[in-house]
Amino acid sequence: MERLFFFTTLIYFYCLCHLFGQQKTNQTNIYTNNSLGAFEQNKGQIYDFDNTPASYVQYHYKQGNINLFLLKTGIAYQFNQLHYPE
Repeated sequence: MERLFFFTTLIYFYCLCHLFGQQKTNQTNIYTNNSLGAFEQNKGQIYDFDNTPASYVQYHYKQGNINLFLLKTGIAYQFNQLHYPE
């Protein structure tokens, strides 16, 4: 039952990333890749707040302004929004 809940939640966040992860502005952001991607295995490229490798992160997925992290114990997500000066 836990596995079913985990995979259902994973599919939900994948769809959320696909639907809402697109750039909302017309300004070009060279750091954002809007093409569909796949989960990338963490091999030391993701760091914690205290600048140590986040070994508890297993996989990372980025779509537009949304980051999705598959952890050893669950799922974490991050929404990013750029605010440009007017």
